[in-house]
Amino acid sequence: MAAVAPKAPDVVSGKFSVLRRHLINEGDVRRVLSHLKVHDTITANDNLTRPRLKKKKGAPPEEPIPWVHGAELAGSWQRKDLKSGPKNKSVLYAKEAGAWKLVVPVQEIETFLRHALLDPESTMPLGRDSAYHHVQKGTIGISRRALYKFLEKQGVLQLTKNIPNERQKGGIKLYARGYCEMDLIEGKGRDLYKNFGPRGDWYWLALVDVLTGYGQVQMIREKKPKVVAPALRELIDQLQHDMHAKVLTISADHGREFYTDVRALLKRRHIAQKQVPRGSRVEKFNQDYQRNFYRLMRLRRGTFGELEDQALDITNNTRNKFTKMTPKEALETPDAQLAVGYNNGREKAKAYKGQREPKIGDKCRTLIKQRKNMRPMINLGKHWNRLYKSYHGIHFTKVVYKITSKSKQDPPRYYVNGSWRDRDELLLITGVDGETDRQVAARAK
Repeated sequence: MAAVAPKAPDVVSGKFSVLRRHLINEGDVRRVLSHLKVHDTITANDNLTRPRLKKKKGAPPEEPIPWVHGAELAGSWQRKDLKSGPKNKSVLYAKEAGAWKLVVPVQEIETFLRHALLDPESTMPLGRDSAYHHVQKGTIGISRRALYKFLEKQGVLQLTKNIPNERQKGGIKLYARGYCEMDLIEGKGRDLYKNFGPRGDWYWLALVDVLTGYGQVQMIREKKPKVVAPALRELIDQLQHDMHAKVLTISADHGREFYTDVRALLKRRHIAQKQVPRGSRVEKFNQDYQRNFYRLMRLRRGTFGELEDQALDITNNTRNKFTKMTPKEALETPDAQLAVGYNNGREKAKAYKGQREPKIGDKCRTLIKQRKNMRPMINLGKHWNRLYKSYHGIHFTKVVYKITSKSKQDPPRYYVNGSWRDRDELLLITGVDGETDRQVAARAK
């Protein structure tokens, strides 16, 4: 009687799949798919093997694939709800926490992520933590480290990386949704590719709920109250529909575009209007939205209107570090739970200290303009102040340089491309993904 192979642990153990503990190779996935095509399923008694990775004296040449026994695994052809790969390629899925997720071998991680970056239908956020939050919901096999490594090498993301402001401590606490901020940001026709989008300049009006971080955006062509008011009315209706709550207050700066018709609209809707020097929540939303839009444009992911929709979806799908969820997820979360994360986050906010200390020989891009020159001037009464609102521009050099020397002063400065620079003028990089750049260039032809 043939010996029965010992039963290995199930692939699903608790919340996360056991597959996440293993490096998943392309060859192992092919072996599992071949088995499924013949036997339709994998039982606890099946012993799928592969050539032994580490030779061991006296050991057989084959060893079990450690993650397949007793597994909830399926090929893409077995269920209607499981999509095939490119060119109808058979791919493997594993069931985790009740959801089928695509198994991505280590050899295909970059290809998968590059497709997610360039696909017009992709809603993957372009920031590290938010991208991982998104990817792990639908895949198994892509580690946090692998995702970070891929994103760090994307030239478009490097060039447009934001220069963080100092974070402010404290602030007013919130306990319910409906307290909103709005802002109007100018878009320049000269920033668009030729024959792309509207001719001349335009404006984006954004309305954001402060507690959830969820927002809506609409483009208008004129910065006048009679034009802003109808757009704002539509944004209010859409926001109230999405968050299932009434807009109670709207805070905005002292711009004349928010007077007359806008004030009359808010009075009719019984919405209190507050004037503030700046709205930090809407500015962060605008910053993310516009950076996403211009990044998507440089990735050639669609028309102007399509990119607006994509940028909005990605922005509302971007995880907040304080609430630990995306604005879309926040819409489905009780206000009391949201308030804890939001209010605690405001209390713990700290000043930006930058990344790791650079070393001689490190590769980097350098800040194109001084920080002070990138902040437009605004008139606050008798004084002129600067606020950093550079959302869409290329902030760092296209050329990659090496740090050739480091000063002995405290804090140190770094010699790059013929001049000494401070730490916050450098963007350290590990490399550049030439394949993404090649595909983007091909789209531009």
